[in-house]
Amino acid sequence: MGQDIDAVVRPRRTSFKPAIVTAISAIFSGTLAQAQDWAGWYAGASLGAYSSGVTETERVAATNAVSAFYSYTGNGVAGAVHVGHNWQQEKSVYGVEIGLRTGESADLVITPNDRFNYETDLIADIKVRYGYAFNPDTQVFASAGASLGNLNYNWVSAGVPETGSVMSRGYTLGVGVERLVGGTGAVRLSVDYHSRRSDQFQTTILPGFLYENEFDTVTLSVGYSHFFAR
Repeated sequence: MGQDIDAVVRPRRTSFKPAIVTAISAIFSGTLAQAQDWAGWYAGASLGAYSSGVTETERVAATNAVSAFYSYTGNGVAGAVHVGHNWQQEKSVYGVEIGLRTGESADLVITPNDRFNYETDLIADIKVRYGYAFNPDTQVFASAGASLGNLNYNWVSAGVPETGSVMSRGYTLGVGVERLVGGTGAVRLSVDYHSRRSDQFQTTILPGFLYENEFDTVTLSVGYSHFFAR
């Protein structure tokens, strides 16, 4: 970036610049390692930092008319496990992946006696992936799929608590980069967006209303996958 080309081609004071340029060129040209196959079954786990938001709709139970909207926010660290299969055609890598996630939450605090929380119980994602192996060991990829699972709610209204769960359904989108390591493994860095809408539900502490929500999460995660039969 911004280097003198002559300084790279004909270094005057150091021998490191040509080595760096050669290494970078090797990464993108695929000369650092022999070609490796991305095809096959794999399984792994990931850990990521997330930022979440919930938009909740409150309706009058008797008329189903909208009476209010509420916003929840949250951030933290959440984990996931995954299993998948890849098919490779030259530099194109096609895949299907199933994942399980947990630990995401969002909160709304109105007063100390009026506190509301949503937390993912166990969310299943099934998605298709397309990757481009721009060198033998490294691919960039995009993914899209469906997301399904329970949301737990932990509410306190006027000092009276209530807990329960509700089903939510939606979709997931993601992009990332992945690199083969050690012959049987791969490390990945990805950014994923999840959006799910819950079923409508009613509580005993606020019996005159119906609730539904949209739970959106953005996650930046690092992960490792082990390839089988290598």
